[in-house]
Amino acid sequence: MEKTKVEGEGGAIHQYSKEEVSGFAKLINSYLKDDELCKDKLPIDPETEEIFDKIQDGFIFAKMVEKIQPGTIDLRALNTKGELNIFRQKENLNLAINSAQAVGCKIISINATSIIEKKAHLILGILWQQIRLALLSKITLKDNPYLARLLKEDEELEDFRNLPAEDKLIRWFNFHLNEAGHDRRIANFSGDVKDGVNYTVLLNQLDSELCDKSGLD
Repeated sequence: MEKTKVEGEGGAIHQYSKEEVSGFAKLINSYLKDDELCKDKLPIDPETEEIFDKIQDGFIFAKMVEKIQPGTIDLRALNTKGELNIFRQKENLNLAINSAQAVGCKIISINATSIIEKKAHLILGILWQQIRLALLSKITLKDNPYLARLLKEDEELEDFRNLPAEDKLIRWFNFHLNEAGHDRRIANFSGDVKDGVNYTVLLNQLDSELCDKSGLD
């Protein structure tokens, strides 16, 4: 996996991959494909780095916040009319960044200027948090009633409903590992999945035609 290196403040070196940029572009295209405000900016080409140009006016950042928690941003406060000068872009970006922080994103060393200057590692950092929170926001019994089958013996439905979304996702992951007859389980999405074995077993269990396990033999 080829990495692009960029120099940050104080001479620190940061890296990001083409795969990250491509994956984020595809997810944004999927999430916002029917969005009226962003229609002129989509689809983002996942094979280039135009994502860093398309987010300059703050529209995509703002609408991703709305995917996490609808109603967080009063969209009437966004500057949307005509060609936006840099000051209006910064107003939009500041509104989106502050709103992202309000829904749980950790905002460290990033501001409107960082985005306008296309500091890739900072932009990808906040986009990843937005995408992650948007994905987790859909792990509910309302959106996925079948999750109820993951209840443990003697566990009340309300107790399960109140679990953090990531805990529900881990339980779902382990359910499929068990269904596949795999002997491993996960407790996190860091060290427990970094070798790719558990992900391979999970994807094979979900669709054996798209993902085979021959590489694990």
